[in-house]
Amino acid sequence: MKINLTQNLRPWACLQGGAALTLLAFLAGCGGGGSTGGIGSGIGAGNPTPAPTPVATPTSTPVPASAGGGEIVFSLRGALSRVNLDGSNLTRIPTLPAGPAGGPPDLSGAGGFLTPGAPAWFPGRQELIYGYTGTSRGGAQTSVRRVNRDGSNDREIISFEVAGYADDFEVSPDGSRIAFTRIGGLTKVAVANADGTNLVQITEGFQPSWSPDCRCIVFSRLSNSQYDIYVMNADGSNERRLTTSPDMLETYAQFSPDGRRIVYTSAQRGGQGAIYVMNADGSNPTRLTNNEGASTSRDFEPEWTSDGSRIVFLSNRNGGEDATFFIMNADGSNQRQLFSTPIQADEYDLR
Repeated sequence: MKINLTQNLRPWACLQGGAALTLLAFLAGCGGGGSTGGIGSGIGAGNPTPAPTPVATPTSTPVPASAGGGEIVFSLRGALSRVNLDGSNLTRIPTLPAGPAGGPPDLSGAGGFLTPGAPAWFPGRQELIYGYTGTSRGGAQTSVRRVNRDGSNDREIISFEVAGYADDFEVSPDGSRIAFTRIGGLTKVAVANADGTNLVQITEGFQPSWSPDCRCIVFSRLSNSQYDIYVMNADGSNERRLTTSPDMLETYAQFSPDGRRIVYTSAQRGGQGAIYVMNADGSNPTRLTNNEGASTSRDFEPEWTSDGSRIVFLSNRNGGEDATFFIMNADGSNQRQLFSTPIQADEYDLR
């Protein structure tokens, strides 16, 4: 949902054995914590984002990234593609056959205009989920679909017609469930099994993202004209607000692979957007990017690499409306364009 991606499962998996006990003690009930910034410590009414204090200045020369393993799946103008984090193997993913006259496929039987978007990897990156979204029969419609990485076995798992549509898909680290934004009347966070069954709308909000142990979901909410970040248990219980900054729009939150930090976007109303990081309890918000472009340029939609050492994000800081991929160290240093030949994207997922 707009506001205006390693084959190895282990870093994101719902941990088992001793590792699970350690992380569960830290995130127990989305609680626990201490000075390390566990989710339960110091929550209260939230913590305002401080006055911008950049810790790094981006370089202006595009540099090919050597960020290790990982693969991005992304959407751009109605097409899905994937590319390795090192820039190799840029590949278009064929989706449903085109409709009449080469246009988008007609899923509604009524000449609807539908385009694919919001792709998200399953663990192992052999499958992904995405939505065909548009208008039909006078209302919004989404076909939520699951497909192999080569475009084969494309099948519908959930359908929303007229009463709303879906966006912001994310697969749980163990691959058993999906979370997404359900838009229709109110905007809500919904979860379902990975095959589309047992669909439940659990709270008002959007842009959900799973914790690495699959027990919590961080998300954004618009309330009283203010966008803030919240966290809750995966069943919707124990909901807490993490940010409260009246003059900022705080969105696109994601847990770090160890669950101790959250990266997110904080944007001025009608102005620039920057990438921030905070402890998982909302404490110690720190600005990472200093966008020195136009007053309306944005750094947004950050995602961690699998080892937590780097953060990928989208930005239009180089000019124009279209956003391209950038990468930086987790502390905000060494900001640079991710690919030597810029790749634009609307939405993406990194694993």
